[in-house]
Amino acid sequence: MARPKRDHRSMSARTEEGGGFRQWAIRGLLLTGCLLAHAAEAKSGAGQPALIVEVTVVGEESWKRDQDWRKAQIQERYFLEIPLTAGDALEAYNMLDPRTAERLQRFSTDVDARRRKIEAAAGRSAGDTPGVGGAAQAAEIQKRVDGCAGDEVCLRRVGKELASQHRTSARAATGSSMEEVRAACASKTGDAYERCVERQFQAKTEPKEPTEEPEARFRRYFPVQNCRGRVEASISREGAGQVADVAGTYQSSDYVRGKGALLGPALEAVCLGTQAVVDVKAGTLYVPNWAAPTIEVKTRVHVPPDGPVEGSETAGPSPEVVAWVESMLKDAPLIGQASTTITAPPPSSVAKGVSSRTLKVIVLWHFRAA
Repeated sequence: MARPKRDHRSMSARTEEGGGFRQWAIRGLLLTGCLLAHAAEAKSGAGQPALIVEVTVVGEESWKRDQDWRKAQIQERYFLEIPLTAGDALEAYNMLDPRTAERLQRFSTDVDARRRKIEAAAGRSAGDTPGVGGAAQAAEIQKRVDGCAGDEVCLRRVGKELASQHRTSARAATGSSMEEVRAACASKTGDAYERCVERQFQAKTEPKEPTEEPEARFRRYFPVQNCRGRVEASISREGAGQVADVAGTYQSSDYVRGKGALLGPALEAVCLGTQAVVDVKAGTLYVPNWAAPTIEVKTRVHVPPDGPVEGSETAGPSPEVVAWVESMLKDAPLIGQASTTITAPPPSSVAKGVSSRTLKVIVLWHFRAA
C-alpha cells in the first residue's frame, strides 16, 4: 500500500476546503503553537532525550437501514511526551527498520559472491573447502618446494612455474589475450616485465575485496523504566438516531466519554513501548510503533422502548488512525506536522446497512535530543 503523503500546504490553504474542515484546521494551527511552546519549555528544562507526539481526531459517522439511522460526532486527542535514553555509540544500520534485514541479506549475498570469484580466480572451485580444493593445492605446492631441498635454482624455477600457472588460469578466467597484457607491459623488461604481467592479470581476474559496512550514522534511543513521562487522552463520541418497530419510532442516543492522564502501570506500558532511531546524518526520525494510549471511558446507550444501559470500557484511537500515525513517524523530520482524512465504515456497522465514517487527523511530533 502506498505510503500517505505528508501535507505541506499552508494551514490557510487547507482551511479553504470547507466549513467543517475550517474549525479542524484552525485547531491544528493552535495545537502546533502549543506543541512548539511546550517543546521550547521542555528544551530549557532537564534536556533528556524525549519523543513528543500529539494527535487530534475530528470526525463523523453515520448508518442507515430502512427507517433506522444513527449519526455521531467524534472528537479525540492523544498527547505523549516520553523520555528516552540514548545508545552509547552510532550504528551502521537502523535495526528497528524491518527493511534492514533485507539490506543485510543483500550485503551478505554480495560478499559471498565476491569471495567466490576471488577463489575461482586463484584456481579453486566455488565449492572448495579446506582439505579438498585450496588445501590440497597448497599441499602440492609445499611438496614441490620441499623437493628442491633448499636449492635456490630449483626454488626459482618452481616459483616461475607457479606464476605461469597462475597467469594461465587468470587468462582463462577473464578471456584476456596474452597480446593485450604484453602490449600493456611492452615498455618493461626483465623482472619489471614479469611484475607488470602479474599486476595486469591480477587487476583483471581478482575482484575487489567485499565492500565495508556503511558508515555508522544511526543512534538508537531506548525505553526508560519509571520514565515519568506525560501521557494524556480525551475521547468524545456522541451519537443520536432513530429506531422503529411495530409500535412506532423512537429517538435513540449513545455516547463514549473519557478524559485524563495515564498513571502507574498504564503510563509505564506506554513508556516501555516507545523507542526510536535517529539518522544523525540525514536528520531524520524512525519510530517503529506508536504506543497509542488507551483510557477508561464511560458509555451509555439508549434505544427505546428499552431503558438506557450504562457502563465503562477501555478505548483509544481506531486502528486506521494508529496505522497512519505510525507511517508518518518513519523516516520523518525531527520536528513536523502531517494531516489526512481517513474514510472507512464504522466498526459497529450493521449488515445490509449503508454506513460511512470520516476522520480528519492531525499529528504533530518533536524529537528532542539530549
